[in-house]
Amino acid sequence: MPDEQIQPAQRVAVASFREFAKGRIPDHVMRYDGEGFMHHTVQLAFEAFQAGPQHTAGQQLYAGIKESSKYHSQVDWNIQQGYGHPFPVVLEAATDGYVVRGGVGRRYRLTDVELYVMHDGKPFRVI
Repeated sequence: MPDEQIQPAQRVAVASFREFAKGRIPDHVMRYDGEGFMHHTVQLAFEAFQAGPQHTAGQQLYAGIKESSKYHSQVDWNIQQGYGHPFPVVLEAATDGYVVRGGVGRRYRLTDVELYVMHDGKPFRVI
């Protein structure tokens, strides 16, 4: 399934699950093909995660890596790993300037990304 067809809510769910799975599930089995996780057990864990009481949807802030960024080569990697592009992010305080958290790189500076919000499944640039 092309990345454009993956719904924003699904991107958020996948990104939230990846964050949850860090240190719990090995990275090499976390491949997402646009419809589900390729490893059957990981897919079952993802489905349980989505049904769980602590799962919160509604993340609306996304980042797209700028062409001028040294991280621009990660765009395809983000898509292949199921994060999408733009991908869901959160902003967190960081003394080193890497305040954008999300995607395969996990940490970006505001100078490396453009920020978006989603409306009716389409990204609208805010910064």
